[in-house]
Amino acid sequence: MTRVGAVVTERREWWLLAAVPTGVLGLLVAGLLSRPLGHPASDYPRMVALLAGTALLGTCVVVALEDPRRRSVLAARLSRWRMVLAALWLVAELVLLVASAGEAGGGSLSSVRASTVLSYVQALTNGRVSVLVCGCVLVALVLVAVTRGAGAGWSTAPVAALTMVALIARPLTGHSADVGALAQVAIIAHVAAASVWCGGLAVVAVVAGTARGVWARMLPRFSHLAAGARP
Repeated sequence: MTRVGAVVTERREWWLLAAVPTGVLGLLVAGLLSRPLGHPASDYPRMVALLAGTALLGTCVVVALEDPRRRSVLAARLSRWRMVLAALWLVAELVLLVASAGEAGGGSLSSVRASTVLSYVQALTNGRVSVLVCGCVLVALVLVAVTRGAGAGWSTAPVAALTMVALIARPLTGHSADVGALAQVAIIAHVAAASVWCGGLAVVAVVAGTARGVWARMLPRFSHLAAGARP
């Protein structure tokens, strides 16, 4: 690739990187406009966390689908994205924890204190699940940070596993906690498949862009995966 082509590619990646918080901001604005419908404040960080987590999982899926000879290059290219997504997800989960604690205590977000959050975590399952999710996301963020610039051989799988646990934990321990084992397995399969399908498709589209060669290489592989992961 020529230097001019490399500069254009780098600029495109920066614009695409800027599109992530821009898209999240648009969703937040849409959520604020629907506030009169009575959505609790915790819905907004929950939405951001879900989007960031699904996209982070998508980066792991795309790296795994890439040709082994090109995998390290793609992992390095996506490292900045993974850092931003993991950090955004962690912040959203922390805000969600505080907002949920305030709602459980009957107060507003501004009235939440450390003791309120501690009581929420100790007394309710949802609070303990939030701590588990925050822990998984924090470890994933650390792994993404320490493996920046390294090959994708050992870093992608642990991040994907932690991301999947964090995405599954809350749906599995919510209203579905009282259903049978078979229904819980179905919930796990559904959440995992939906996360892989949505996150993988979004990242494939971003990575491929207008490069026909990348589309020709990645799309058939993702199609085979998506056929078995349709939510």
